[in-house]
Amino acid sequence: MALKRIQKELKDLERDPPSSCSAGPIGDEIFHWQATIIGPESSPFSGGIFFLSIHFPTDYPFKPPKVNFTTRIYHPNINSNGSICLDILRDQWSPALTISKVLLSICSMLTDPNPDDPLVPEIAHIYKTDRERYDSTAREWTRKFASNVTAPECLFSRKHHTAKIRFPHALVMTLLFKTGSAQSKAMAILKATRAHAQGLAFFVAIYKLLLLVQQRLSTTGKSTDLHTFVAGAIGGYLVFGEQTNVNQQITLYLFSRIAMGLANTALKAANVAAPPQSFAIFAAICWGGVLVLFRRDKSVLQDSLRSSMSYLYEDSNRWSSLKTLLWHNR
Repeated sequence: MALKRIQKELKDLERDPPSSCSAGPIGDEIFHWQATIIGPESSPFSGGIFFLSIHFPTDYPFKPPKVNFTTRIYHPNINSNGSICLDILRDQWSPALTISKVLLSICSMLTDPNPDDPLVPEIAHIYKTDRERYDSTAREWTRKFASNVTAPECLFSRKHHTAKIRFPHALVMTLLFKTGSAQSKAMAILKATRAHAQGLAFFVAIYKLLLLVQQRLSTTGKSTDLHTFVAGAIGGYLVFGEQTNVNQQITLYLFSRIAMGLANTALKAANVAAPPQSFAIFAAICWGGVLVLFRRDKSVLQDSLRSSMSYLYEDSNRWSSLKTLLWHNR
């Protein structure tokens, strides 16, 4: 029960991660996760990246997970050991809650502490009687403990997480479309997964570092859309700028998501609902269009797409048995 629930929550997090948070298993330890929280902009923790340790009990979700900060933080509801005083992690826990909701509640607690139920009474007293001193100390702790160790920890966390994201894609593409022995295919899967994971991990580390630098240089100490774009653009240029098959796949995937996001943004701005069957029509145009391009001049298509389509629509004419269906690759 616990394992299936944790695996489901991991899939949900990968598909729809909460804002300013991320989480995933450490290595192969599915019951032990590492999470990251970006300090809310409307709090003295803005500009910091905080790491947390999550341990799931064997009877999860009937018992709450144990969540601790591993990054030091100045907060009335979080002590020096990283323990968190949050009702949903204690008596108010419910099996209906998820790690995603827990992380969002912790983010909310960073913005709005509960000094009436403190874990550190001294900090709670300062919060109540001298808010300026509290904010100043919290900002100093954030600068000291939550900014300087971002890159190594972030890179370690993202490598494990992105490897899990990219492995299924590398597995399917290699088994279907690569020639050679089983050993060579296994090595190709590991190599592709490593390339995908390293690229994404380095990008996240560069992006977060550049975002922090810009926040430090900003007069307001807060990030803006321009800061986000600059950090993302530089990271994209440095990490994904080389025109390799892996980089093409990731960038084209991203471009498709941008196009969809811009379409949804336009509809939302115009306060217009999407027409019925709009996605079905969009899918029909895409599939029809790509097949016309493949028929007229397949050389204009991206390499991996062209290879896949050749296998499916041309090599399929020569399938002679179940073995060639599963293993014959051009």
